[in-house]
Amino acid sequence: WLYLLGLGCAGGYKFSNTQLGLTLGYMFTDNISFEVLAATPFSHKISTSGGELGSLGDIGETKHLPPTFMVQYYFGEANSTFRPYVGAGLNYTTFFDESFNSTGTNNALSDLKLDDSWGLAANVGFDYMLNDSWFLNASVWYANIETTATYKAGADAKSTDVEINPWVFMIAGGYKFSS
Repeated sequence: WLYLLGLGCAGGYKFSNTQLGLTLGYMFTDNISFEVLAATPFSHKISTSGGELGSLGDIGETKHLPPTFMVQYYFGEANSTFRPYVGAGLNYTTFFDESFNSTGTNNALSDLKLDDSWGLAANVGFDYMLNDSWFLNASVWYANIETTATYKAGADAKSTDVEINPWVFMIAGGYKFSS
């Protein structure tokens, strides 16, 4: 969900997107790991639903990359077939290719920019070992992504707070390298 707080949008903004992702993890102990989440860029439409800009519908789009760094605790023994885990960490989100579409520009909107952001992140999931090396993974991630959008409405410079705060659902296959 994307909420442009300064625009007074009661329902907020919703975007969903499916992308390829990659996680790389390193087990420091049998139970503690460090993991990095990377993905191909997410593309999102930006819409209004009230407030200062009214109900214009889709007014623009942006892309973002959200690398996330997690410390995770794995429950159970290192050789267990089923290993649930919880994690906490930091998310860095960089936005790019922000633009207003014809609806936005026809309403005198221009110069859209979203600031990069840092925020907290958390995840829960599990690994299910298929053999000594290959496993299946399922997880749910949450990232606190809050930023500021700046733009022009006619000649007036405007800014508004933006909350994205996505829930990410992952199903993956993985390979475990032995030491």
